[in-house]
Amino acid sequence: MSETEEKSFEEMTNTELLKLLSGPSRLNRKNAAKTLYARVSENPEKFKKQINKFIDALKRPEAQTRWLCLDILSKMVSVDANACKDAIEGAEEALFDEKTSLIRVSAIRFLCRYGASSMTRSKEVWPLIKEAIQQFHGELEFDEMLGFVIYFASGKLNADVKKDLGKVIRQNQDSVGGPTEQRFKKILSELRRQSRATSKKKGKK
Repeated sequence: MSETEEKSFEEMTNTELLKLLSGPSRLNRKNAAKTLYARVSENPEKFKKQINKFIDALKRPEAQTRWLCLDILSKMVSVDANACKDAIEGAEEALFDEKTSLIRVSAIRFLCRYGASSMTRSKEVWPLIKEAIQQFHGELEFDEMLGFVIYFASGKLNADVKKDLGKVIRQNQDSVGGPTEQRFKKILSELRRQSRATSKKKGKK
Protein backbone atom coordinates (compact mmCIF):
# COMPACT_ATOMS: atom_id res chain seq x y z
CA MET A 1 0.00 0.00 0.00
CA SER A 2 1.07 3.56 -0.60
CA GLU A 3 1.44 6.04 2.22
CA THR A 4 -1.81 7.76 1.14
CA GLU A 5 -3.78 4.50 1.15
CA GLU A 6 -2.61 3.67 4.68
CA LYS A 7 -3.86 6.95 6.13
CA SER A 8 -7.39 7.56 7.32
CA PHE A 9 -9.24 10.25 5.41
CA GLU A 10 -9.05 12.54 8.44
CA GLU A 11 -5.26 12.23 8.42
CA MET A 12 -4.87 13.13 4.76
CA THR A 13 -3.79 16.54 3.54
CA ASN A 14 -6.16 18.65 1.49
CA THR A 15 -4.03 17.97 -1.57
CA GLU A 16 -4.37 14.20 -1.07
CA LEU A 17 -8.14 14.46 -0.60
CA LEU A 18 -8.57 16.60 -3.69
CA LYS A 19 -6.61 14.05 -5.69
CA LEU A 20 -8.96 11.30 -4.49
CA LEU A 21 -11.95 13.48 -5.36
CA SER A 22 -10.97 13.25 -9.02
CA GLY A 23 -9.74 9.66 -8.81
CA PRO A 24 -11.21 6.40 -10.14
CA SER A 25 -12.59 4.99 -6.86
CA ARG A 26 -16.24 5.83 -6.16
CA LEU A 27 -15.83 5.06 -2.44
CA ASN A 28 -12.73 7.22 -2.13
CA ARG A 29 -14.44 10.09 -3.92
CA LYS A 30 -17.39 9.97 -1.54
CA ASN A 31 -15.22 9.79 1.57
CA ALA A 32 -12.90 12.52 0.31
CA ALA A 33 -15.89 14.78 -0.38
CA LYS A 34 -17.28 14.14 3.09
CA THR A 35 -13.96 15.01 4.75
CA LEU A 36 -13.46 18.08 2.57
CA TYR A 37 -16.95 19.31 3.39
CA ALA A 38 -16.08 19.27 7.10
CA ARG A 39 -12.87 21.19 6.47
CA VAL A 40 -14.48 23.76 4.20
CA SER A 41 -17.16 24.31 6.85
CA GLU A 42 -14.45 25.22 9.33
CA ASN A 43 -12.44 27.50 7.01
CA PRO A 44 -13.88 28.16 3.53
CA GLU A 45 -11.29 30.88 2.77
CA LYS A 46 -8.60 28.23 2.79
CA PHE A 47 -10.18 26.55 -0.25
CA LYS A 48 -10.64 29.59 -2.48
CA LYS A 49 -8.15 28.34 -5.08
CA GLN A 50 -9.77 24.88 -5.18
CA ILE A 51 -13.28 25.97 -6.22
CA ASN A 52 -12.70 24.68 -9.76
CA LYS A 53 -11.93 21.22 -8.38
CA PHE A 54 -15.27 21.08 -6.56
CA ILE A 55 -17.03 22.23 -9.72
CA ASP A 56 -15.28 19.48 -11.69
CA ALA A 57 -16.49 16.93 -9.11
CA LEU A 58 -20.10 17.72 -10.07
CA LYS A 59 -19.44 15.52 -13.10
CA ARG A 60 -18.97 12.39 -10.99
CA PRO A 61 -21.68 9.74 -11.43
CA GLU A 62 -22.49 9.10 -7.76
CA ALA A 63 -25.03 11.41 -6.15
CA GLN A 64 -23.31 11.66 -2.76
CA THR A 65 -20.10 13.16 -4.13
CA ARG A 66 -22.10 15.66 -6.16
CA TRP A 67 -24.41 16.78 -3.35
CA LEU A 68 -21.48 17.16 -0.94
CA CYS A 69 -19.61 19.26 -3.50
CA LEU A 70 -22.71 21.38 -4.11
CA ASP A 71 -22.89 21.96 -0.35
CA ILE A 72 -19.21 22.91 -0.39
CA LEU A 73 -19.83 25.35 -3.23
CA SER A 74 -22.76 26.86 -1.34
CA LYS A 75 -20.28 27.78 1.38
CA MET A 76 -17.77 29.06 -1.17
CA VAL A 77 -20.21 31.61 -2.64
CA SER A 78 -19.41 34.00 0.20
CA VAL A 79 -15.69 33.59 -0.52
CA ASP A 80 -15.71 34.04 -4.32
CA ALA A 81 -19.12 34.02 -5.99
CA ASN A 82 -17.67 34.76 -9.42
CA ALA A 83 -15.59 31.59 -9.31
CA CYS A 84 -18.72 29.57 -8.50
CA LYS A 85 -20.53 30.60 -11.68
CA ASP A 86 -19.36 27.54 -13.61
CA ALA A 87 -21.17 25.32 -11.09
CA ILE A 88 -24.58 26.43 -12.38
CA GLU A 89 -24.64 23.79 -15.12
CA GLY A 90 -23.91 20.99 -12.67
CA ALA A 91 -26.42 22.41 -10.21
CA GLU A 92 -29.11 22.48 -12.90
CA GLU A 93 -28.52 18.83 -13.75
CA ALA A 94 -28.66 17.93 -10.04
CA LEU A 95 -31.80 20.00 -9.46
CA PHE A 96 -33.79 17.81 -11.84
CA ASP A 97 -32.26 14.50 -10.81
CA GLU A 98 -35.23 12.14 -10.69
CA LYS A 99 -33.66 9.59 -8.34
CA THR A 100 -32.25 11.47 -5.33
CA SER A 101 -34.07 14.17 -3.37
CA LEU A 102 -30.95 15.03 -1.34
CA ILE A 103 -29.11 16.21 -4.42
CA ARG A 104 -32.09 18.29 -5.49
CA VAL A 105 -32.07 20.03 -2.11
CA SER A 106 -28.32 20.66 -2.36
CA ALA A 107 -28.79 22.10 -5.84
CA ILE A 108 -31.47 24.59 -4.79
CA ARG A 109 -29.36 25.56 -1.78
CA PHE A 110 -26.45 26.43 -4.05
CA LEU A 111 -28.57 28.27 -6.60
CA CYS A 112 -30.32 30.34 -3.93
CA ARG A 113 -27.08 31.29 -2.19
CA TYR A 114 -25.42 32.15 -5.47
CA GLY A 115 -28.43 34.09 -6.70
CA ALA A 116 -28.81 36.05 -3.47
CA SER A 117 -25.26 37.41 -3.76
CA SER A 118 -25.99 40.03 -6.45
CA MET A 119 -28.75 41.38 -8.69
CA THR A 120 -27.01 40.06 -11.80
CA ARG A 121 -26.64 36.57 -10.33
CA SER A 122 -30.24 36.54 -9.10
CA LYS A 123 -31.43 37.10 -12.66
CA GLU A 124 -29.05 34.43 -13.93
CA VAL A 125 -30.43 31.63 -11.77
CA TRP A 126 -34.03 32.75 -11.21
CA PRO A 127 -35.44 30.69 -14.13
CA LEU A 128 -34.10 27.52 -12.48
CA ILE A 129 -35.39 28.47 -9.03
CA LYS A 130 -38.77 29.36 -10.50
CA GLU A 131 -38.99 26.03 -12.32
CA ALA A 132 -38.10 24.19 -9.12
CA ILE A 133 -40.83 25.98 -7.14
CA GLN A 134 -43.37 25.00 -9.78
CA GLN A 135 -42.15 21.45 -10.37
CA PHE A 136 -41.56 20.28 -6.79
CA HIS A 137 -44.64 21.82 -5.20
CA GLY A 138 -46.08 19.04 -3.04
CA GLU A 139 -42.97 16.86 -2.99
CA LEU A 140 -41.52 15.74 0.35
CA GLU A 141 -38.48 17.99 0.01
CA PHE A 142 -40.47 21.07 -1.05
CA ASP A 143 -40.63 22.74 2.38
CA GLU A 144 -36.89 22.34 2.84
CA MET A 145 -36.33 23.84 -0.60
CA LEU A 146 -38.53 26.80 0.32
CA GLY A 147 -36.24 27.49 3.27
CA PHE A 148 -33.51 28.33 0.77
CA VAL A 149 -35.92 30.36 -1.35
CA ILE A 150 -36.54 32.48 1.77
CA TYR A 151 -32.80 33.12 1.89
CA PHE A 152 -32.88 34.00 -1.81
CA ALA A 153 -35.77 36.41 -1.23
CA SER A 154 -33.73 38.21 1.44
CA GLY A 155 -30.76 38.69 -0.91
CA LYS A 156 -29.70 41.26 -3.50
CA LEU A 157 -32.40 40.57 -6.05
CA ASN A 158 -32.99 42.15 -9.43
CA ALA A 159 -36.26 44.14 -9.47
CA ASP A 160 -37.84 41.89 -12.13
CA VAL A 161 -36.85 38.81 -10.16
CA LYS A 162 -38.47 40.16 -6.99
CA LYS A 163 -41.66 40.94 -8.88
CA ASP A 164 -41.82 37.52 -10.53
CA LEU A 165 -40.99 35.65 -7.32
CA GLY A 166 -43.83 37.41 -5.54
CA LYS A 167 -46.18 36.58 -8.40
CA VAL A 168 -45.26 32.87 -8.38
CA ILE A 169 -45.77 32.60 -4.62
CA ARG A 170 -49.09 34.46 -4.60
CA GLN A 171 -50.41 32.31 -7.46
CA ASN A 172 -49.88 29.17 -5.35
CA GLN A 173 -50.63 30.59 -1.89
CA ASP A 174 -54.30 29.56 -1.71
CA SER A 175 -53.54 25.90 -2.38
CA VAL A 176 -51.14 25.33 0.53
CA GLY A 177 -51.31 25.02 4.31
CA GLY A 178 -49.15 24.18 7.31
CA PRO A 179 -45.37 24.65 7.03
CA THR A 180 -45.58 25.38 3.29
CA GLU A 181 -48.01 28.24 3.89
CA GLN A 182 -45.76 29.68 6.59
CA ARG A 183 -42.77 29.57 4.25
CA PHE A 184 -44.76 31.25 1.48
CA LYS A 185 -45.69 34.01 3.91
CA LYS A 186 -42.07 34.40 4.95
CA ILE A 187 -40.97 34.78 1.33
CA LEU A 188 -43.58 37.49 0.73
CA SER A 189 -42.58 39.16 4.00
CA GLU A 190 -38.95 39.31 2.87
CA LEU A 191 -39.99 40.83 -0.46
CA ARG A 192 -42.08 43.48 1.32
CA ARG A 193 -39.16 44.25 3.63
CA GLN A 194 -36.93 44.76 0.61
CA SER A 195 -39.48 47.03 -1.03
CA ARG A 196 -39.69 49.20 2.11
CA ALA A 197 -35.89 49.39 2.30
CA THR A 198 -35.72 50.43 -1.36
CA SER A 199 -38.37 53.10 -0.83
CA LYS A 200 -36.47 54.52 2.13
CA LYS A 201 -33.27 54.76 0.09
CA LYS A 202 -35.10 56.57 -2.70
CA GLY A 203 -36.63 58.95 -0.17
CA LYS A 204 -33.22 59.94 1.17
CA LYS A 205 -31.93 60.97 -2.26
